[in-house]
Amino acid sequence: MRRPALFLLALLLALSAPMPTPSLLSVSKVEALIARAQALPAAVSPAAAAPAAAASPLRILEAVNSTLRDLTPKQIAETPGDKLQALASVIMDGAQGRDARADLAAVSALSEASLAKVEGLRGTVVETLHNPGHNESHGDMITSRGVPETVKRYDADGVVFRHYTTKEGLDSILKEKSLINGFMPYVELAQALYRKTYRDLTGVFLTLPKVKGDRVGVPAKDFTHYVDLRVPSGLPVLEIEKGAIFLVPLPARTRGWVADLYRRWVTGGGMDSTYKSSVEDVEKDGGVGPSLAMPIEIVGHGRVGR
Repeated sequence: MRRPALFLLALLLALSAPMPTPSLLSVSKVEALIARAQALPAAVSPAAAAPAAAASPLRILEAVNSTLRDLTPKQIAETPGDKLQALASVIMDGAQGRDARADLAAVSALSEASLAKVEGLRGTVVETLHNPGHNESHGDMITSRGVPETVKRYDADGVVFRHYTTKEGLDSILKEKSLINGFMPYVELAQALYRKTYRDLTGVFLTLPKVKGDRVGVPAKDFTHYVDLRVPSGLPVLEIEKGAIFLVPLPARTRGWVADLYRRWVTGGGMDSTYKSSVEDVEKDGGVGPSLAMPIEIVGHGRVGR
């Protein structure tokens, strides 16, 4: 069978890249996506198996690997047709630089994949200390890969959660009725002792209405508003800190300037030593992360302290 042009372009890009191939240029998920689409009946096979020609081959390849970052080729091959349609729409939006649209089917598929990744990493934590020999006025700066045993699945059925935000953020949430996956992973902070960043715990962070923002790392002076909400039935929720920090697992977004540095490195533009660790983190995380909108049921909102 003749392979689609998208795959051939992706293959050429990958073969021309320095070894080992960066995550952005991996073709395994592109190949799995196309094979899965071809195996579906024409009525349900997503047109987005070959996103619009307006996007460059490199951006298409990035959008596939970004959106499907937590899915293995085997998982892609087993994805139901309706969810594949939804994921294809997210890929097209990413390839053409459009804002994320709330799509429960897509978010469900991606959250299930992220949950499987978390479950597979539970109990295995590898820490890297970045500032050995620092003076007593600074705590340890640690990056952790893996998931602590204490992270558990949480029964969120009917539970009202709270999400702290800015005034502008609240306006957007009320308009779109969704929350966007965050840039930052979970950070465990012990004042003056250590700051530990768990790179594998990412997605949409929530707390409970009784928990103040400062208790969960949200400065009240910046995040002056909140929205109370319910998570759609079926989406997994993890309890990170008992009764305080909860997470709908999803890939993290990548900040625009970091993504640009990573793309420059991938395409042979070199790596600025100042931002070397940021670029390396993107690669270790599996490449540029997508922008995703998780639908929510809003039950209340307001200004903190009122």
